[in-house]
Amino acid sequence: SGRIVNEDGMSIPKASVKIDGIQKLTDESGRFEFYFPTEQQSEYKSVEVNKEGFHKFIRLDECPSENLGYILKRE
Repeated sequence: SGRIVNEDGMSIPKASVKIDGIQKLTDESGRFEFYFPTEQQSEYKSVEVNKEGFHKFIRLDECPSENLGYILKRE
């Protein structure tokens, strides 16, 4: 789970978050949540965050991890 914000710390609603081929949109508070089976929870996964008007963000993160924070920079 985590939250997507801009450079000013403001939430970014409806940002696309893709992990392990599964895509979800952030809620109005910029929050997202994914669930993975126990056997997949210690693997590293590519996290891709995208929103029109912002630079795409891609990073390798360990799963599970709570309260991840991603900052999108404006184009």
